[in-house]
Amino acid sequence: MKRTQILAFAVMLGLVMAVFSAAPALAQQTALEVKPASAIAGPAVPKARKGPCVRDSKFMRRNHMNILKHQRVETMYKAERGKPEGLKECISCHAVEINDAKLGKFAPIEHPKHFCRVCHDYAAVRVDCFQCHASTPDPKKGAAANEAGKKNDVAALSKYLKEASK
Repeated sequence: MKRTQILAFAVMLGLVMAVFSAAPALAQQTALEVKPASAIAGPAVPKARKGPCVRDSKFMRRNHMNILKHQRVETMYKAERGKPEGLKECISCHAVEINDAKLGKFAPIEHPKHFCRVCHDYAAVRVDCFQCHASTPDPKKGAAANEAGKKNDVAALSKYLKEASK
């Protein structure tokens, strides 16, 4: 072998050894830390104001939408109102007090601390219940209609139906 070939071989061997000796350190620096699901922080869910929920928290996190849909059918087709699984009862118990001069005593759906928004924002899920329903309890009547409901705004309802059909 010629001297230049020997020198090139030595340089290549040195580079290979340097890469392999640095590989474990690089792997430790660039490896993603995988945490168990129980260690991942979730949303900070506000406590209910009136005591325990109608069902346990774990069940409600997974199934509240099915309960609300079932109750909607019971209300719409069987005229059964005022059951503990109804939206009005959920809001009256889970409303978050903010005592804001402009927004009122309870956080409306537009407020980031609204009970429903805390989890729905975390999960990137749109809440559309409050297009028609009240998002805060009314101390006088038990539930207040939201602005569109107060006005019986046909344009707002039409806009909602167009968005919902997309």
